[in-house]
Amino acid sequence: MLDNDSDPDGGKPRLFQSDLDAGDLNVWVAGDVLRLRAPDKPGTYSVIYGVRDTDGLKATAEVSIFVIPDSAKNNHPPLPEPIIDRVISGRPKVISVDLAGADPDGDSVAFRSILTAPKLGRVLDTGVDWLRYEAFEDKAGTDFFQVQVQDKYGETGVAEVRVGVVPEEAENQPPVALDDNVLVQPNRTISYNVLTNDVDPDDDPLRIAELNSTTKAKHRNGFVELEVGDAPDAGAAATNIGYTIEDAAGAQGHAVLKVSASHDAPFYAPIARDDVADLGDIIGRDPGAWVDIPVLENDLDFDGPKVELKVTDCDAGSQGECEVTKGDSTVRVKLTADDQVVLYRLDDSDDESSDTFGVIYVTGTANVPPQLTTAKDKIPVKAVSGERVVLDLEDLVVTRAGREPRIVPDRAPTAVNGVVGAVEGSPTSLSFVSDRGHVGPASVTVSVSDGRTTGEDAALTSLLTIPIDVRPSGNVAPEMRDASVDVGTEGDAAEVDLAGLTRDANEDDLDTMAYSVKSAEAGLTASIPSGESILSIEAGGGAKDGDTLEVAVVADDGHGGTTEATVTAHIVDSDRPRLEIPVISVTTKKGEVRSVDLADYAVNPYPGEPIKASNARIEGSGRVDDLETDGSSVSFRPVGSGTSTIKVTVSDASDDKKRDVTARINVVVLDVPAAPPRPALSSVEASSAVLSWREPDANGAPIEQYEVSGSHGFRQICTGPTCRLDDLTPGETYTFTVKAENSVGWSEASPPSEAITPNKAPDLMSPPTIVVEPKPTGSRMDRQLTVRWTPPANEGSPITSYEIKEAGSGRTWTATGGQTSHLITGLDNGTSYAFEIRAVNDVEPRRQFSGASQSVAPFGVPVRSGAPPQLTASEDSPYTNEPWVRIDWSRWSVSQSNGNAVSAYVITCDGCSRSTYTVGAGTSSKTFGAGDGIRKGQTVTFTVAATNDAGTSDRSPSVSGRPWTKAGPVRGLREVGSSPSDRTAMIGWDAPADDGGLPIRYYVVQTGSSGSVTVPAAPGGGGQAITFADNGTHSIRVWAVTFNGDRSVEGQADSLDGILTWGKPFPPDDTSKTSTEYYSVDLRLQAGAANGKPVTGVQFSTDGGASWNDRRSGESWSTAVEQGGSTARIMVRTRSSATGDREFSDPITITGTSKEKYLAISVSCNVLGRCAIGVNADGFINQPRDAVVSLNGLQPYGDSCGSFTQSVSGRINYTAGGNGCRVTGDAKPSVTLDGVSRTAP
Repeated sequence: MLDNDSDPDGGKPRLFQSDLDAGDLNVWVAGDVLRLRAPDKPGTYSVIYGVRDTDGLKATAEVSIFVIPDSAKNNHPPLPEPIIDRVISGRPKVISVDLAGADPDGDSVAFRSILTAPKLGRVLDTGVDWLRYEAFEDKAGTDFFQVQVQDKYGETGVAEVRVGVVPEEAENQPPVALDDNVLVQPNRTISYNVLTNDVDPDDDPLRIAELNSTTKAKHRNGFVELEVGDAPDAGAAATNIGYTIEDAAGAQGHAVLKVSASHDAPFYAPIARDDVADLGDIIGRDPGAWVDIPVLENDLDFDGPKVELKVTDCDAGSQGECEVTKGDSTVRVKLTADDQVVLYRLDDSDDESSDTFGVIYVTGTANVPPQLTTAKDKIPVKAVSGERVVLDLEDLVVTRAGREPRIVPDRAPTAVNGVVGAVEGSPTSLSFVSDRGHVGPASVTVSVSDGRTTGEDAALTSLLTIPIDVRPSGNVAPEMRDASVDVGTEGDAAEVDLAGLTRDANEDDLDTMAYSVKSAEAGLTASIPSGESILSIEAGGGAKDGDTLEVAVVADDGHGGTTEATVTAHIVDSDRPRLEIPVISVTTKKGEVRSVDLADYAVNPYPGEPIKASNARIEGSGRVDDLETDGSSVSFRPVGSGTSTIKVTVSDASDDKKRDVTARINVVVLDVPAAPPRPALSSVEASSAVLSWREPDANGAPIEQYEVSGSHGFRQICTGPTCRLDDLTPGETYTFTVKAENSVGWSEASPPSEAITPNKAPDLMSPPTIVVEPKPTGSRMDRQLTVRWTPPANEGSPITSYEIKEAGSGRTWTATGGQTSHLITGLDNGTSYAFEIRAVNDVEPRRQFSGASQSVAPFGVPVRSGAPPQLTASEDSPYTNEPWVRIDWSRWSVSQSNGNAVSAYVITCDGCSRSTYTVGAGTSSKTFGAGDGIRKGQTVTFTVAATNDAGTSDRSPSVSGRPWTKAGPVRGLREVGSSPSDRTAMIGWDAPADDGGLPIRYYVVQTGSSGSVTVPAAPGGGGQAITFADNGTHSIRVWAVTFNGDRSVEGQADSLDGILTWGKPFPPDDTSKTSTEYYSVDLRLQAGAANGKPVTGVQFSTDGGASWNDRRSGESWSTAVEQGGSTARIMVRTRSSATGDREFSDPITITGTSKEKYLAISVSCNVLGRCAIGVNADGFINQPRDAVVSLNGLQPYGDSCGSFTQSVSGRINYTAGGNGCRVTGDAKPSVTLDGVSRTAP
């Protein structure tokens, strides 16, 4: 209502219930809007509403209301305006979805769902008229996305959301507090939300830190509560309350709440905010269940305590039920299948609000699309950076009773700050992995349906954004923003709450964060108490006003992560807020000496200390004499009427001239009102006329009445500046003047009006009727409309013509006096036209035009679309194996409706179970499934035509498509018999029951992590030999491969475990070796490895394989040999539990060699040079052999030596030539035995 209203003083006008003149209409004030409960009878209605400024000055205006028949048949979809807002990256913000006036029929409109997902952030939560949006920390720019809204008849509209995303400032910005003014009745308790017009540049939450007032006041949750005292008989008594707001870091702003008490103040009706029944209390429940809505939680009352608000009644309409419960604070509503709009009557302690209603939106149980659960432990989803998390929609999404969530297959899920994918074997689950190194918010957006089948018409669909909080896998250092603060050279230390500047991806670290001062520049003393986050800064010696100094602080998370920030201290002589004195208004009489003590109005930053007024002067051409100051008081004597302004310089106790402020005193001198301006003629009748004039200056006392005086002794009292003058004499000429009266007396008369002669023109006509032709209208309303009317009563000259005017335009058409209807051509289809009419006779001025007719738009049959609808057919999807086809005609423009909203779309289908389908106007796409006869591999062809009240358009060009899906799993996957050969198994399967509508080209058998083979056809019961890389127990996966053109499509896989293949065991280990004995060989028999069947032992053969002997693996085999260096050979093979030709390994031959024969000759001499020759040997054949010793130049000594050839066997040790034999000389003897020779060393 206030969009085109304004206050010349720059203030914001306010609506008041007490200023409404609504007749029998049920109208009430709801903040800045008027709300109407439409009457049962269609027609044109008007309401006079009033607005007032903060001083109580009032203006009135008229609003016209057109009530049209309420029916689904004539319903139009909502047309919401774009939603525009600004957010700080990383800061969640509630964005209002303003739907006032969004519906051309005046229906209530509610937010329904997200249509397209944002790119720069995520939607955390939604309500009936709001959504909570969070921009990601590293994003900036403009985010665009769309939301769907819906009226009570289910018609939907699309609103574009444009969010400007700006990066967070590196330094914390202080909040900005703005003054508040409120005018109230005296002697009452008020509760006023001062934070409503206060702002924080960083979107930090704000709170009231303290109040500064000599009057008792208290604050809670942003509201200041005050007991208002009495008021003077004239004017108002002001109470000024200073308040300080602060953000999370303690940065502050200061403002004043001015409360003016006056007996002329209006009563404030309580404000009933819209409520919505929580979808979590509705979804999944059946009609007939009850839901409680605590409606008073968001309602308020300016001029009374909130605790005295109460709900006195509720109305759910003829089809619904509701009741007031829980101490008149809660409305209980019985759920129905359809949406409901429930009204409740709100009353306060003044009993001035009997016509104030609140609105409750209750979604029908049949109309709730899939929603995210409201369980705090599930949403947002918790994830660890880089790790996979599974999002189970059956756990995260709630649906209507008896339904389950399904992922819509034609719209792939998307992720922000991560990757989303399907979960094999779980069609209602998604997997999410965050981007590498990402920590913080992320999201997955997925289209979810609650349809029992893919193409179910009754299914409801939502685009859901699942918020995900990604936490670090290890410790991440905290982050801390810079800040600035004013530090006084005197007084208390300045404080900054560092916790409000700190963020940590490891949320638990915030509770244990340790803060410390790293450094402070000279002139500052900075400290942080142990275990606390409050930084205290004091200015010390050397710091002076105007200096800018810095303090470096450190945050330590206790796990090795630290960060630093800078707090800038601006040195000021005083860090207290400045003295504040809102404008003072004084009402007095001319010549009366008045004194105003400014201390009574001041918000003093030095409580208890005096303030001083000086340099009082008159602003402009004020009429005040004897202007003096004394301490904090200003005295003066008005010498003329009207309003004068006195400006005064005021100082606080700091004695700092830079802190001086200027106070203003508006002196209103009580006097009679100013003379009204010249009245103007609004309309004239045979014996009456309507005059209007602008309200004059009241000069300090409200105008109580007006007196209109005219020619021929006419006199009439009027209550307002628009007045009907009755009992005029027809044919006489009149002029009129107006006087205004207030409590002081009567004003001078206005200048006289123009000459007015009462004469009877034809009566004011009733609004004409625009003929709405029977449906279908065909071409009868195409670019033309027929206007019909009833001739008016006429006491004057005959009606010569009728003048028809387009409402809101200067275009006119003329019909003859005998017509009662007229065809108006050349109109634009789709443009709403309303017409006014008046009958014309010889009387001038002519009668005013009638009220406007109901608006009607000409229209024709919808224009045929030149483009076919878009078609999407089912393909390879991890979320469903059902065939479906979706056609979409959303690209068609509104202009194709040819002036009349499309009421339905007619779809023809060649290949469906029905040839024709009709869908509602709010639908721009339809999905066809198996229930509609859609079959895999079968081509279907569609056209779409639009229907409106004129008829049905020609069909669009056709579009065709063939749905298919991946092939189903193979049937009867099994192992046929046992392993027929080494590394081979016979695997059998049959073709899938469902080939997905595409020809199967071949099958893939995956035999390992990377190995696979292709098989051209299903082998059935005979099986297909599948060779593996090795033997043992195997698992396989088998799937069919179909082809869509030249594109291969892998079908659903089936798996088979426990497949056993085997071959010959591996040969024994080669354990050949040389023995430590001369006359025996010892060999270990070690079986080879198993090859699919367990090893049972080892066999050996000493006869070339003619016969075999069993041994356990690891046992030894020994045999005797004749002499050292002899070799023995045996064949060995591994034995397994297999049978047939795979029982034994291939044999190998192992050899054993006895220790080589030993032969040595040595010479040992005494001191006389006489030497003995010793011979040693072992490992020779145990049969006599000659050992021959050659002296090689040595000489026997005397005759002590016998023969140097001696018969020996086996192990020997003797002296050559006999035990007494000695030789002399330097030669080296040698010995030969059985072909082996050795020479003495």
